[in-house]
Amino acid sequence: MLFQAVKHRLADCFLAVERANALAWFATLTIAEEDPRRSLAVAMAKAAAGDCAQLLARDGLQLHGGIGFTWEHDLHFLLKRAVTGDLLFGGAAFHRSRAAALMGLVPTTGESG
Repeated sequence: MLFQAVKHRLADCFLAVERANALAWFATLTIAEEDPRRSLAVAMAKAAAGDCAQLLARDGLQLHGGIGFTWEHDLHFLLKRAVTGDLLFGGAAFHRSRAAALMGLVPTTGESG
């Protein structure tokens, strides 16, 4: 009972990793099979991977405490990598809006609405 809050946070991290992993495999298979859903699958996979990276870096820092942000621990590299990945490849919000546009839920950029 003492570490129940930590268990809940780690369970959330595990679910995020499993979700991102499943969507990455789905995107890989759609690309390999030249499935017409491949653009949608890639957008969903990147959104899940971005969310997962942010969650794991943020919760990892919180769970490790002050040592996670020092040079003596490698967690600061993961924090930088999570932010850099969003800057280079687009954040989760961008890829969610792209997925919504691919599904026809919102007009694509440049369309008059």
